[in-house]
Amino acid sequence: MPSTLIHPPAQRAGPAKDLADVLPSTLQTPSGLALIELQGKILVDDADGLDEDLQSALTVGRLIFPAANDITDSHSLAEWDGRRVFLFVGKHQRLAGEVKKLAKPIAVMRRRGSIVTGPTSNDHEMGGTAQNPTSSQDLEIVEIITQKILFANRPEPIGVEQEQDETVPASA
Repeated sequence: MPSTLIHPPAQRAGPAKDLADVLPSTLQTPSGLALIELQGKILVDDADGLDEDLQSALTVGRLIFPAANDITDSHSLAEWDGRRVFLFVGKHQRLAGEVKKLAKPIAVMRRRGSIVTGPTSNDHEMGGTAQNPTSSQDLEIVEIITQKILFANRPEPIGVEQEQDETVPASA
């Protein structure tokens, strides 16, 4: 029966300084990962003419954590109410979401890619030596996620701010 080793997460001092400025403390993780659940499909205007490689690197939108007494766009994390989140997609859509605690925590894992070049214990037991390097398939726990950002409602249309050049009336 095949098996693999699972390693605990590497010790980290805490969230990176730049991540501490972006995510509220309830969502901060040492690696900066966050789980976002979307109900539906995001359509981005800029993605129409791009190939698949460029589409995967496309920016989806901006996450905003509004203040408790402010419904509009706010960048103050000190007053964040702890649950409401907005995702602005492009220039025309806003998704309203909230932070939810997961019923069961989720472990995010990655393959630990180490290459074994010398003889292994299995080679000695079998009486041989390792001629070709083999890749180890050990797994490492990157993060344990306990909360998610859930966007369960349809996007709200928003207007685009016009540039000042277009709104200045012509003088007579």
